[in-house]
Amino acid sequence: MAYITVFVALLIFLSEFVQSYDFIDNNRSAAGSNYVKLNLNLTVGVGAPNGQTREMIFVNGTFPGPNLIFDEGDEVEITVFNQMPKNTTIHWHGLEMKNTPWSDGVPGLTQTPIEPGERFVYQFTASTAGTYWYHSHSRMTMIDGLYGSIFARYDVLLALATEKAIFEYSDALADNDLTRPSSQAPAPWHLISNETEDIKAMQRAAADPHLILISDWSRFTSEQYWETIKDTELEIFCVDSILLNGHGEIYCPPTGFLVNQTLPVMQSLMGNATVNDKGCLPFVPAVESIWLPLGHPERIPKHLQEGCVTSSGGVNLTINVDSREQKWINLNWIMASTFKMVQPSVDEHDMWIYEVDGSYVVPRKFQALSLSAGQRISAMVRLDKQPGDYTIRVPETGITQVMSAFGTLRYNNGNPSRSSRPHVQYGSLPAHGNVDIYSPWIPFTDNMPPFPAHDPLPQLADEEFLLSLGRVNSSWSYTMVGREMMPVDWDAYHPFLFYPNDPDSFNEQLVIQNSQRVLDNPNWRYTWLTSFGEPMWMVLRYQVTNPGPWLFHCHFEIHLAGGMGMVILDGVDKWPPVPEEYRTHLDPSRPRGPPLAKNIRTFSWLEALRNKRTGFD
Repeated sequence: MAYITVFVALLIFLSEFVQSYDFIDNNRSAAGSNYVKLNLNLTVGVGAPNGQTREMIFVNGTFPGPNLIFDEGDEVEITVFNQMPKNTTIHWHGLEMKNTPWSDGVPGLTQTPIEPGERFVYQFTASTAGTYWYHSHSRMTMIDGLYGSIFARYDVLLALATEKAIFEYSDALADNDLTRPSSQAPAPWHLISNETEDIKAMQRAAADPHLILISDWSRFTSEQYWETIKDTELEIFCVDSILLNGHGEIYCPPTGFLVNQTLPVMQSLMGNATVNDKGCLPFVPAVESIWLPLGHPERIPKHLQEGCVTSSGGVNLTINVDSREQKWINLNWIMASTFKMVQPSVDEHDMWIYEVDGSYVVPRKFQALSLSAGQRISAMVRLDKQPGDYTIRVPETGITQVMSAFGTLRYNNGNPSRSSRPHVQYGSLPAHGNVDIYSPWIPFTDNMPPFPAHDPLPQLADEEFLLSLGRVNSSWSYTMVGREMMPVDWDAYHPFLFYPNDPDSFNEQLVIQNSQRVLDNPNWRYTWLTSFGEPMWMVLRYQVTNPGPWLFHCHFEIHLAGGMGMVILDGVDKWPPVPEEYRTHLDPSRPRGPPLAKNIRTFSWLEALRNKRTGFD
């Protein structure tokens, strides 16, 4: 397979690249598989997840959408019913969609939009175990609440989730054989602790993690937010709350407190200015660039950029644990934000990071960790403290706003009268001198190599490309190739996957072409986050193992809507043929996707030991 090097010259402030799918083929396989069928019903209604009422999207009547639990290797069929008054699609973030690119959920690239009153059937294999999530990929509607968590369980971990299995395989556990989720991915528990009881406890925790989906939340809908950006000619990043699994509140500390909590790097961008009563960064040249004088802040609706109003009725997340039964728990952090970076921590507890973006890494111990849009980080936490309540703190750390979310880790029914000692402050600064923070901007902490180590890569790549990121005519309009920007819904009804030679579906300016060779010294990364404040560059490298058209883009919604995205055509000589049942969805008189009558279910040898069924959690 060909190796590709992409050289990205980043010329603007706060451009955040987060890959929306795995480039890496871990070659995992399951001992057996199920055929899992689920329905997702999308509706619009009124809700108040932070105590503030607004119109929002519900998935099967819930927000966030239900957790989707699969087993490694499961064949999955999900029918999405769109009962909203707007087009939509759903993208399965991080799942590789190998041999099924038509289920990747990108309108205009792999499918047509799911129109109001219609349905679409997604079929794919949960081929790689790990933590993932799903979300809207149509305009900016993710801001309205269309997202949820996905966990694909390691097949062997399912067997180890019961005491019976652990007893029967204790010898194998001691030899570290059954810590392998598949033949290619041994688990790194022994690098956290070499005690057999700890390894058993971590196995149990890994099989049944606490999924914590983090999102940012505004009282304004996606349409209102986007229209304000276009009307004011300003990039706006201000929100009202950070939510944990859809729970949260609006906090309005005194402005003086927010000023004192401002990160030094954030203050350096503002000069003599300060954050406002919502903790939001003022409009400065470092963000708006040369277009700042053309902006119209007076057109911003009240309460969007400033005017903090506390809410009533919001409830924070509580995670209940019993340290008498559990020695370790697994916290799987999923960053479903549209604008923000955050820095989760649990008072008085360490977190051992062992999985990043669905793949094992060599574990390292931290007290806090940074997450940007689209990222997932899994961490083991030892339950070795006194019974009580320990605050979960999730401050914003992306230098656009001073704000925080809170939750509770409750031991053995808790002790609310006891105050726990924090690792980080409201504005994300360390609260004491012994805080190690995982951050992609700190090379030492970001040095978390894959586990097990991958084979050395060839010194030279087969192809190399240069991308130059910049802005076009305004602070919010972007280009990744130095050329024109296409509208948000460009030719959504001529998916490129279906019509690769159709001029209506192809724009060569938005596709990585083999025309420029820049570097011959590529490096290895999983997910990428740029620096800020000055021009910079990075080199990304991957191996083409998954033929299809894929969207390479920033995961900040306003950046993607503004044009910060382009198409990568991988393995064009080996694209899988599009099934006829997917082609028929272009006929509006026929249902979209394959027929619903298919109902197959097989069982692996581990079925009798499973402590959970696949499907909705």
